[in-house]
Amino acid sequence: MPLEAGEAQKSDETANDDFESPAAGGDATDDDTTPEPPAARRAFFPSSIGLSLLVSKQARQLRLEVDWGDYRAEPLDAPVDGEESPAPEVSGRMPMRWRREPHRVEMTLNLATETAKAVEHEVPDSDGLRVAVSVRPVQALGIAEGMVPDGTRSVSVFLVNHRIPGSDELRDERFIFQAGLAVHSAEPLIPRPNLKGQATEEWDERVADLQYRDVYEYSVGHGIATHAEIDAEGNCHTARTCWIPSAEVELVAPAKILNVELRMDALAELADGPAAQKALGPFVKQYRDWIADQKKVLPSLTPNRREMAEALFQRAITAAKRIEDGRHQGSGRQGHVVRLPHGQPRDGEGRKASLRSHARHGGGCG
Repeated sequence: MPLEAGEAQKSDETANDDFESPAAGGDATDDDTTPEPPAARRAFFPSSIGLSLLVSKQARQLRLEVDWGDYRAEPLDAPVDGEESPAPEVSGRMPMRWRREPHRVEMTLNLATETAKAVEHEVPDSDGLRVAVSVRPVQALGIAEGMVPDGTRSVSVFLVNHRIPGSDELRDERFIFQAGLAVHSAEPLIPRPNLKGQATEEWDERVADLQYRDVYEYSVGHGIATHAEIDAEGNCHTARTCWIPSAEVELVAPAKILNVELRMDALAELADGPAAQKALGPFVKQYRDWIADQKKVLPSLTPNRREMAEALFQRAITAAKRIEDGRHQGSGRQGHVVRLPHGQPRDGEGRKASLRSHARHGGGCG
């Protein structure tokens, strides 16, 4: 919708339509009474869509792809595909049909170090569309310290409809439809860190922040969703808007622990404590070796995450000691089988070996 359109053209007159509830029957109770409808809220058409992303200090240009569709009204004054000739409306006007015209424009924009306000660029052959670009240094915003490279800039790109509004009858000719915006960078885009876990003392939030520190987003949409394209090297050079977002959920499967019996049906058949000692003997050593290997990540963590990791490692060490004590207590008893601990070390498919599942029960980071 044109940014300068009047209020009548900005709103959707059908957005507040609602289905009428059927009248209650003769045996209606209080529960069957139709509730009073809430106050209607007007819905407005957007005049822009956009996305924000992070670029490196070395990035000098961005290449944009702008897509949209225009619809043109045409008199329906001739039969189409064998149809009968249309009859005039009651008002005497001939009915109209709409023809879609797809458009795609590519633009290359030079990136400033910083902009005091958004800089607008005309979209060629668009009859009034503009791209507005805003650039801000991330360090100047006072966020993400130590989580992005020095010189990282936040870039916001918007597609804005600055067309001159048309008449109410033909207002849709000045709208744009199925709009899309893609941003390409020769330099890899910088992953956007999740700052939520950095500014909270909530245990679950901090654990999740630590566990999923290697899971990023590369763009965020404004008035629309976005999709990042990741190449074979794991880098992102392109982010684009999308109307229906989707995401993949990775498989998480238990890790294989060599020479340790973890099948519950097999453990239930163990005759006594010594049998359980044999079946579970290597578990504690492998668990402790795995904890020691996980500690190698500590130097790479931010102070806040390192504090959380050390707390989880301490819980994991305690859990390993409890497992060992329980196993020894059961090893000398006839007919006694050691009870398994609540969690087992796990390894997420497609992610680093970690204590993700174990962190919930007291151990580790990944």
